[in-house]
Amino acid sequence: MIYRILRMPFLFLTLALFPSLGFAHGTEKPGPHGGFIKMPGGFHTEVLLVNSRTLKVYLLDFNWKNATVKDSSVSVLFVNGGKDTKLNCKPKKSSFECSALNTTFGTHGSFRITANRMNNKGAEVEYNLPLSLMKE
Repeated sequence: MIYRILRMPFLFLTLALFPSLGFAHGTEKPGPHGGFIKMPGGFHTEVLLVNSRTLKVYLLDFNWKNATVKDSSVSVLFVNGGKDTKLNCKPKKSSFECSALNTTFGTHGSFRITANRMNNKGAEVEYNLPLSLMKE
């Protein structure tokens, strides 16, 4: 119990004093669904391209587990050469499926994702195309 109480202030102080550690966390290896990980706050986002018009976004806990859509939301903006396209995101069983009707995702551009996991709002994270693992 004490560990849980002490963990949150420690996490907050770490992210506040060293934000690059928090936002880089997890980018060097694939996520549990084979996607790409970023940490927008006290949780992780995992992004996986389904096809040239569809993206899956998993909202994972701090330990990369327990993907959920309960009390959660995702907003995705695809930015490509100054043209911004807001994706339509719908909750599925354990992820959000985000798609664009008149836009295809190529090898250029980026996804800007704002997520709220179980009423815990995260900062905007950006996934550049082509999606790739980053070395810390």
